[in-house]
This record gives sequence, C-alpha cells and structure tokens, in this order.
Amino acid sequence: MKQGLTQHQGLRQELRINPRLYQAMDMLYMPMMDLQQHLKQELLINPFLELVEQEYIHVRVALEASPNVDELNMRLKKLGGSRRMGEGAKA
Repeated sequence: MKQGLTQHQGLRQELRINPRLYQAMDMLYMPMMDLQQHLKQELLINPFLELVEQEYIHVRVALEASPNVDELNMRLKKLGGSRRMGEGAKA
C-alpha cells in the first residue's frame, strides 16, 4: 500500500445570469411599442414608480445653467412640481 500526500490545483470560471439581468437584457431588445406598453404596466403595478415628463427633467437640469431661478420656478410650477428650485434642491 502506497501512502503519500497529493495536491490538486484547478481554476474554474463561471458566468451566472440572475433574473434581473435577464429582464434588463429583454428590455434592451424590445421594440419601442412593446417597451412603452411594458413601462405602462409597471407604472400601474408598482406604486413607487411615477412618470416624469421630459420637460420637467429639462427644467431641473437648466437650473444650474440659468441665473434666472424665478423663471424656472414658474415653468416648474406649470408642470406640477411641488418643490421650488434654488432652495437647496439639486438636480
């Protein structure tokens, strides 16, 4: 009977895709109409999601570029924003 110590070394690489990554990949390849429908469904299902209009985003981004905060606040108020710009709010 032969006795002795042996040592084995191996390297293994594995790629695992979780469900969130599958969902993100599916959304990337969706046609625009399907994506819009999917997002509408998610907005109805998830109470923590809300639709932010594109104009609202432009007003918030313009705050840093424009010295006229009052004009931006008026535009934001027209869009239904509840927070005033220039009072500690960052985009």
